[in-house]
Amino acid sequence: MNDNEKLLKGFKKIIDQRNLSSMNLFLYTFFTSHCSFIAHYNVYGFKAHYSGHNFLEFLQHFTNPPYYLFFNNDQEDLIRDMIDYAKEKESAILFEFENQGLNSKLKMLQQLASELGYDIKPNKNRAIPLFIDSNGQFALL
Repeated sequence: MNDNEKLLKGFKKIIDQRNLSSMNLFLYTFFTSHCSFIAHYNVYGFKAHYSGHNFLEFLQHFTNPPYYLFFNNDQEDLIRDMIDYAKEKESAILFEFENQGLNSKLKMLQQLASELGYDIKPNKNRAIPLFIDSNGQFALL
């Protein structure tokens, strides 16, 4: 496997996992040298910056790349492959992050209601959209 294949494989893993925890120094150097990312001091700062909900900012860098990304870049084909993969996965990732946000708000609402002695009942006239969470349980949209 050549270097470009390793870089693309590592990038796909990051996108598929929705986080940068598997990013190695080789991929970090590629991002900062060829993809117009700032260094954030080191690989750990880069990972920390794009963790959690900020992963969407990382994703957007590839789904809506800066106009100057391809100027004098000898890795244009690899970057285009990364962009294509990110765009292919974008709608699913955005959907998942939106669901995470809604589920988080619902949990806070349930905790507050419970603390104050209230029950939360869904509106009977409104369908409750569900999805299967990563643990295999149903969760609200």
